[in-house]
Amino acid sequence: MNTLLDEISKTDNWEVTEVDKSYSGDQVISAYLKGKKDGLEQDQKLRLERLITNVNKSAEYTAKIFENIKSNRIEANFARLKINSWENFSIIIGIPENEFITENMLDIYNFATNLESELENDLYHLEFSFVGINEHFNVNSLTSDGYALKYKLS
Repeated sequence: MNTLLDEISKTDNWEVTEVDKSYSGDQVISAYLKGKKDGLEQDQKLRLERLITNVNKSAEYTAKIFENIKSNRIEANFARLKINSWENFSIIIGIPENEFITENMLDIYNFATNLESELENDLYHLEFSFVGINEHFNVNSLTSDGYALKYKLS
């Protein structure tokens, strides 16, 4: 099977430039290590960019959940974000205990489930959870569970 260069060299206008094909072992190893380093740096850069994009998406979807909560006449106290990986996120939302057990929460759960299904793809997964809270609930305990980012309530 002829290569592309073999086929091009058969034309009248072009010929293949001869290249010295002998490289030392050190040159081959150096080229390999440089390529590996450059590839890893590029991969890290792309993952960081995607992580930031996904964190921002999570804020947008949290705002939609808060709008739905408000339209169901319930008031959320907080939302916390947990980054499981660059493409996988969990958000927990605190609802007063007396409102957490109302039927309106079923509508909120349905909305959250539908939203999660709509936005899921290979580069982004988001899961919402809700917790009933009372005066004894320590919201800072969520930090030890990995929910390190606090949603800014407006």
